[in-house]
Amino acid sequence: MINGICLIQEGQISEDVQSVLTEGISAITHTQFGDTADLTWINIADGDGWTSGKPSSTSVVMLLTPPIDQDHREKVMTLLCDHWTISTGCDVNKILVSLIPIT
Repeated sequence: MINGICLIQEGQISEDVQSVLTEGISAITHTQFGDTADLTWINIADGDGWTSGKPSSTSVVMLLTPPIDQDHREKVMTLLCDHWTISTGCDVNKILVSLIPIT
């Protein structure tokens, strides 16, 4: 299982879209790592998240993955960003993806 956390700003992403994101992220991890994703969704209360000194509209996806080379890392992060932006309609600058290698 690929464990991960999705931090989103309260009220920005509906539960229906969260389901679409979960399915897509799990499909990506299955294809890229041979294992599905187990995601924890955390809603940041309105006004509690800030970017550049203003209330944030940025989301964060962090996945714990096996160690991978940089080319594979970039491919997976691109797939995740593309899925997120297509599913949510957000700008690519509003999603931060981090793959954290664990052994």
